[in-house]
Amino acid sequence: LLPEKEVTIPAKARSVAFSVRLRVKDLVPGKDYDTYPGAHITGRDARGEEAGGGWAVVKEDTGWKRFTVRFPLEPEAKTLRIAIGPFGAAGLFDVDDIEVEFK
Repeated sequence: LLPEKEVTIPAKARSVAFSVRLRVKDLVPGKDYDTYPGAHITGRDARGEEAGGGWAVVKEDTGWKRFTVRFPLEPEAKTLRIAIGPFGAAGLFDVDDIEVEFK
């Protein structure tokens, strides 16, 4: 399970703030890569190549907690790709209240 969503970046946007509420129980980190659950947010250029980004990850069991990732958008970024999931980890993983704000 790895839901992804692409969002068009408004023409005058210079930065993005992405926030999400996450809850994790019985976390078992992955072993090879993307070891913790959370959200991976990246700017993408017209060819789909990565143009900046950030991570919000949960490294231990937690009740509902809001995580926010802020970063400047590269001038060539046209879309924002949001991937949310357990990635390489196991356990119970809940997501709610996703917000994306461009400035």
